[in-house]
Amino acid sequence: MISGVHVVVLGENEHLPEDFRRAFTGLVSVRHMRIKAHEAVDIGNGTVVIIDADRAASFSPDEIEDLVQNQIRPVRPLIFVGQAKSRTPLAAHNLLRFGTFMCRPFSTGSLLDIVQFLSSQPRAVEPAPAGKASRTWIVDEHAPAMSAGENVLADLFSFAKGQSRLNQPDLIKTGDLLIGSLAESGLNSWVHGVRQHHDRTYQHCLLVVGLAVGFALKLQFRQSDLRLVAKGAFLHDIGKVRLPLDILDKPGKLTDAESAMMRMHPVYGEEAMRLEAGVEPEVLRVMRSHHEFLDGSGYPDGLMGEHIDDLVRLTTIADMVAALIEQRPYKAPLSGEEAFEVLADMHGKLDMPILKALAPLGRLI
Repeated sequence: MISGVHVVVLGENEHLPEDFRRAFTGLVSVRHMRIKAHEAVDIGNGTVVIIDADRAASFSPDEIEDLVQNQIRPVRPLIFVGQAKSRTPLAAHNLLRFGTFMCRPFSTGSLLDIVQFLSSQPRAVEPAPAGKASRTWIVDEHAPAMSAGENVLADLFSFAKGQSRLNQPDLIKTGDLLIGSLAESGLNSWVHGVRQHHDRTYQHCLLVVGLAVGFALKLQFRQSDLRLVAKGAFLHDIGKVRLPLDILDKPGKLTDAESAMMRMHPVYGEEAMRLEAGVEPEVLRVMRSHHEFLDGSGYPDGLMGEHIDDLVRLTTIADMVAALIEQRPYKAPLSGEEAFEVLADMHGKLDMPILKALAPLGRLI
């Protein structure tokens, strides 16, 4: 059992629904409470409250707001769970400002990750006084995956500097968490959340891995290839730790000498990872070749056409889209649609069938 996590599930049914039972039984303390309109609810020691939106159909939006405002928030973080159709009235009445929404069917691991994340946050002990701002318990659906991604990147940069060992199981687990999070909650909220990150290097890496996985999901990659995409995208830029900061952070155009140094980062990263047992050759190719172009004009090896595999081609597109939509000191960010328009003009360099299949996602980022 995971200590310190106590889930309270609220719904009109008498028993705990089966999907919650699978997610929580034997792992966390969970208590189901049948609710009725205008009746008091005893949350007790619950660290997280879940309202089963599919099983609160007789509650009006006003009654749900009364329940949330007066008995749950701001003392407890809140998750709404339901089918996609159950989200519509909640959103229409602005009830999602009180908490996050998870769509059914959900992966039990993702729900458990969000519950653990919320339970670990400091919480208010009493509602705020009238007229004062109360703490809003809103968590982006991707918060656990984003937090895990930041931690993994910190570990990877430390590894690349020779300061620690590579923790591949943690990298794989985080990749799986991110794949599940993007499959359930989509690319738009991931991109929005990452754009708020204060560190430009972390922002870029998290954008690339999110875009690469989101693109692979759009193309219906099998699970084993999704894992390779996530792993390669997390690792793709770790060679940059060997470059001087004045090059990495330079606000203007690089000199020829600086550009030559920058073009070595894929080599540095792949060389460091090649010595590690268990790193797939597909991942190594992503690390070394994500700046290659089909016409041979890329770097570091000037590869052409068939020598650049599909995982590399996908990651190249994700890397370029990320660079175009990022806020940089020397340029304004493009919209997702504008970024895809720029890439559409790169005939001969990028895989146009892949790019065309992904272009509709431009509206979402």
